[in-house]
Amino acid sequence: MSTHQSHRVALAALLSALSFFSVSCAELYTEVVLVVESEIATEDIDRLDVIITSPGGETTNAAAWFSGDQPDFPRTLTLVQDGETLGPYVASVTARKTGRIVIESESRFTFVRDERRVLRVQLARDCRDVTCGAEQTCRLDGCESIDIELEEFDDSEFSNE
Repeated sequence: MSTHQSHRVALAALLSALSFFSVSCAELYTEVVLVVESEIATEDIDRLDVIITSPGGETTNAAAWFSGDQPDFPRTLTLVQDGETLGPYVASVTARKTGRIVIESESRFTFVRDERRVLRVQLARDCRDVTCGAEQTCRLDGCESIDIELEEFDDSEFSNE
């Protein structure tokens, strides 16, 4: 993706443990903190892939591994919107084991200008090998629309204290 595209999404941080995050209220950012949670044991997952698709179809990828001293769930990724287009964007999250897809989830969201919001993705055990219809994804309660409302950002959830 070119840095000249006004609607690009900059990946501000790699997937990491929640403890990486400290909040500064001095500046306003248009951000979404993607939080990936799962009840599945990390022994059943060795890789997590995230693909963010912009309204224009451009994609940005990130990956994290579960092995050795790597942290368990939750994992986070901060998305910073540095252009005019707020959305909709699609976050595709795929958990894999030795290259095989274990669980997939999609969420379509829109940034809120000058606000930090949270997109929480729960990779549910019951979603293994589930195929949903068009414009749907598997969530805790089964197949639902990929459209999702972003949560308010809570500083205390992401502080190290």
